[in-house]
Amino acid sequence: MKITIPGIPKAVQSFRFTKSGRRYQPGEVTEFKNWIKLHAIDQRTEGYTMPPDAIGIDVLFVFPFPKATNKRTQDRYIRGATIYKTTKPDLTDNLMKGLIDA
Repeated sequence: MKITIPGIPKAVQSFRFTKSGRRYQPGEVTEFKNWIKLHAIDQRTEGYTMPPDAIGIDVLFVFPFPKATNKRTQDRYIRGATIYKTTKPDLTDNLMKGLIDA
């Protein structure tokens, strides 16, 4: 099954804590997870049920170019080159956390 989630990927932080010790996540994090969940539900095939055993996933996060990206790098991308993101957010932790949680 292939699912496409439109929009710019967001990093999900860990829970925050109030002064009284209760944990919570900011509203924007919860909204983002719900956004992913709704798109996944809308795109699943008719009659699909989640398998009971463990599954694997392949994920491709696509980001817009930073404003400081030079023309040479943009031209390489337009001609089909893959440009890897080397700045924050951390791909394996914070981006995947939101996706898997949703």
